[in-house]
Amino acid sequence: MNKLILAYGVLSPRSRKRFFGVLILLTIGMSLEVLGIGLIMPVIDLLVNPDQSSQFPIWQYLKSFLGDGANVLLMGLAFVVGIFAVKNLFIAFQVYYLSKYSFDVQVETSTYLFGKYLSRPYEFFLKTNTSELLRNSIGEVNSFVGYFLQPFLIMVSEFLILLAVIGLLLYVEPLASFVAIAFVGGLGWVFHRFTRRRVAAWGKERQVREGMKIKCLQEGFAGIKAIKLLERDDFLKESFRKHTALGAEAGRKQYAIQQMPRLLLESLGVLGLALLTLGVVSGGGSEDSLPKLGMIAFGLVRIMPSVARMVHSCQSVIYGWPCVKVLREEIGEWESHPVNTTDEEECRFDEVFSLNKVSYSYSGVSTNSLTEASIRVRKGSMVGIIGESGSGKSTLVDLALGLLEPSEGEILLDGGKIGSEISRSAWQNMIGYVPQEIHLMDETLRSNVALGIESEKIDDDRVWQCLEDASLGEFARGLPLALDTMMGERGTRLSGGQRQRVGIARALYHDPSFIVFDEATSSLDAETEESVMQTVCDLQKERTFLIVAHRMETLRNCEVIYRIKEGRVISSGNLEEMRDC
Repeated sequence: MNKLILAYGVLSPRSRKRFFGVLILLTIGMSLEVLGIGLIMPVIDLLVNPDQSSQFPIWQYLKSFLGDGANVLLMGLAFVVGIFAVKNLFIAFQVYYLSKYSFDVQVETSTYLFGKYLSRPYEFFLKTNTSELLRNSIGEVNSFVGYFLQPFLIMVSEFLILLAVIGLLLYVEPLASFVAIAFVGGLGWVFHRFTRRRVAAWGKERQVREGMKIKCLQEGFAGIKAIKLLERDDFLKESFRKHTALGAEAGRKQYAIQQMPRLLLESLGVLGLALLTLGVVSGGGSEDSLPKLGMIAFGLVRIMPSVARMVHSCQSVIYGWPCVKVLREEIGEWESHPVNTTDEEECRFDEVFSLNKVSYSYSGVSTNSLTEASIRVRKGSMVGIIGESGSGKSTLVDLALGLLEPSEGEILLDGGKIGSEISRSAWQNMIGYVPQEIHLMDETLRSNVALGIESEKIDDDRVWQCLEDASLGEFARGLPLALDTMMGERGTRLSGGQRQRVGIARALYHDPSFIVFDEATSSLDAETEESVMQTVCDLQKERTFLIVAHRMETLRNCEVIYRIKEGRVISSGNLEEMRDC
């Protein structure tokens, strides 16, 4: 029961409400199935005794109206055909609705989980393997629906039908039915008990291997240049093959074991039916026993595949159980994602942005990455940050962007504390950010500049203005499809300098007053870097810039330069003063 409650928690509140509608549908379907089986006995009785059908008053009632026994038979058969037609139409609708329900759950859960990950603090992504997030958002949700939810619904449906059919058969022929049902059901139970631990282990193995496969793919595609130069293709391919093979082996075993109950029960069910027939006949049965025997035979024919499907579904549920535990832990309690109100939040930058004796240490690390760092950025100025790799520059930038919360010290805007007096979202709404590696999507130039905005809401005039400001207007006009030109995955159709300029245009699109260049030119050659930095100088006007760099020459236009070493600001001054340090 605890496991069912845990699995129920994976469903959204809307899906939980719809689940009860699903149970009602399954109950109606069960009733129609039993009605269909229950009609077999009267029909056989009518066929055997067309002129003496006193066992079932309905035939006597119809005969009083229709007179001829042939007409009664015709009417009876038509009625049975009609009932089965209605039943099968309803079952078809039930199958459609259950499929829709299952895949609606898949869409809801996957979307919610992805949104929940996106809303996590920035530090969460620094310490989490993204292959696990991909596996959970896509693979585990799909497995939950395919291996757990759908089989569970089938199991419930078959269980209801089994209960009703068994009850009907026990009412008609208690002893013989009990023996046959106990034989078939006991066989299914023994098979389930024998295989469930193995199936659970295979399910866990599948989950682990899915995560490792995604990890191999990510590492292979992300580092393709180094992999080709080092000729490490075979190493990655073999690693991927190993995890794929182990995952496939678990799936193969689970699939094979699922097929066994149907084959076994079908063979032994025929034997049981033969023994039942002998029992009824040897017990003094006559042609009056044929209706009972026919209904019992039809019921057993319906029970055997139901038991097989139940065992099959139960094994699938056990196989899919690991994904239920992961999703329940990741989802927690369902809640509405807060509406993004950053467009409505406003703050002003009139004088100074500053970090005042700020310290920060990453989770699980005993030493500070940044210790009592203080910087001041005056409005309209250009301020530089310089330091070696690992000195703490990136941590300082992440704090300035509001992505990390300082463990000590304050981040201030015109004297107001960001995070309490001024919301982080309001501050971030004023920032433009240009990183070292520009993340370009395999979309149009328009969509890459206006990142995250629906195509019909993009202001083309604004896009062109940003491209002009980033010194990319002439290049864009020369493209075959101008703004509609596809950029290729990660901007592979652009040079390094062009990618950086697209990044600048993107940062300018929402007209920020504070722009951060996070080593945005460090991967460019000297000539391209100088050209890009000249573009930055031309953009200064009413904007404020915080520029992080490795090379002092990159910061030659900065009013103040801060040098960081081992997580501390050790000196500051203009270009000449810093060169003399």
